[in-house]
Amino acid sequence: MVMKVNLEKSKAFCSKNVTARRRDIFTSVSSIRFALDLGRYLGVNLNHSRTSRASFHSVIEKVRGRLANWKGRLLNKAGRLCLINSVAASIPVYHMQDKPWVALLRAKYMRNEGVLDGHVPCNASHVWKSISKAFGALKDAFSWCVGSLDQSFWFDNWSIEGPIAQDVPFGLNAYNPDLNAGESSGWSWGVASSRLYSARSGYSWLAKRKFDWNEHDNWLWVCRLHISEKYKFLIWLSLHNAIPTAEFHLGRGLALSSTCHRCQNGSESILHCLRECPSAKEVWTLLGLYSNNSNLHDWLYRGARSGDAFLFFSTIWWIWRSRNHDLFNIDDSWSASKVVSLIRSSVREFHTIFAMHQSLSPLSLCLHWVPPPVHFVKLNCDASWFAPSGYAGFGCIIRNPDGCWLKGCTGKVEVCSVLFAELYAIWRGLLLAWESGFREVICETDCLEALFLVNQRMLSKDIPKWDLAKHIQEVMNWNWRVSILLIQRIANSVADCMAKAVASVADME
Repeated sequence: MVMKVNLEKSKAFCSKNVTARRRDIFTSVSSIRFALDLGRYLGVNLNHSRTSRASFHSVIEKVRGRLANWKGRLLNKAGRLCLINSVAASIPVYHMQDKPWVALLRAKYMRNEGVLDGHVPCNASHVWKSISKAFGALKDAFSWCVGSLDQSFWFDNWSIEGPIAQDVPFGLNAYNPDLNAGESSGWSWGVASSRLYSARSGYSWLAKRKFDWNEHDNWLWVCRLHISEKYKFLIWLSLHNAIPTAEFHLGRGLALSSTCHRCQNGSESILHCLRECPSAKEVWTLLGLYSNNSNLHDWLYRGARSGDAFLFFSTIWWIWRSRNHDLFNIDDSWSASKVVSLIRSSVREFHTIFAMHQSLSPLSLCLHWVPPPVHFVKLNCDASWFAPSGYAGFGCIIRNPDGCWLKGCTGKVEVCSVLFAELYAIWRGLLLAWESGFREVICETDCLEALFLVNQRMLSKDIPKWDLAKHIQEVMNWNWRVSILLIQRIANSVADCMAKAVASVADME
């Protein structure tokens, strides 16, 4: 095979110390022209000099371009945050990913030494000198790991200075075996429980050391809460004294009084609106969560660390919603019992979704078929839909714990969507298992939406796919033990091949 070089797209770059004669000789031999800038490769700038802030201007502009999308202007704050996380956050990660230059620096300067043991040569590159400065700043957070406790105390290299037999006058109290033991000797990061350094833990440690930074006085604890994004923004605005209470409007010259419109008693501050107002206090009392012995920040922070943070912040959200509803609907105010009912409904919905998310997490899904427990059989179902033909093929296979084929079926059905086809495959598979006399069945599908519909309690019969999901629920309630689980597509390959084979035949017909 002969490889050809596209000379029109090829450029050469060299150091400024290379003479013009050498460049001319290279160009005459290779026909590749020299350039002052090689531009980009796979969207990443090819830097020729020292990396500076200007090197990442293109990344900043690309992020700004994504955030300036017309969709962003139509989203609320929570929606904008999701847009940033799903689209823009991947851009800097791509540009800062591990590259060959990391391996080059490691081989050139570290060799067999650790990052804290190596010295910085006088002729080291600007990049390595900058990295070495960070090592010096972080060194106090590292501790020496003495390695395995089974090694020789006198002759193994477990200390920084080398084998202790070489230099007996040594501080024996320098290391605590219970804290400093490990698989091998060397430096370990003392801040993290894993003893491994990360840029995140290093930045946090430096911030605490250099600027007396307290993680409780910033907003990271708000961002890390496992609650809805709209709840987070309300808390964030509250901590910044930025939610539009009567006191806020008075300070901006938008109102003539700061009196609370619900109780007409006292100024409507954020704390009064969310906790001290009689309307809010009644809700907190009904839930058994009322507490008035702290300021706003401490109250919210303690709520975040409580046993059910979602209940706490859901209460705050619905009290705020109730306040706004009463303000604009004077003749239709919400009672405390109605607000409590809305809060509990939100909590139930959150716990249901959270539990389903945990069970359907891709990290927990196997990449291959797993045999069922003893006395159980496993039913795998899949469908393949070819839209132009209007038909979908489905395949179902039942196997025992040894992986042996017990029963199977294939067929085609006229459908309007791939979701309906997946539900139909599950339904036919369950009927096959029941008719074959199996009473302990584990059914697997690779369609998350189909599984979600089957697990819904309230389904209307007005929509075909919901009607089919209702039929599946009825079959599952028969006198047998059956469960439906989600698997990855690669683990459902047999049923997938069966369905695609039928779909291809239906397409040719």
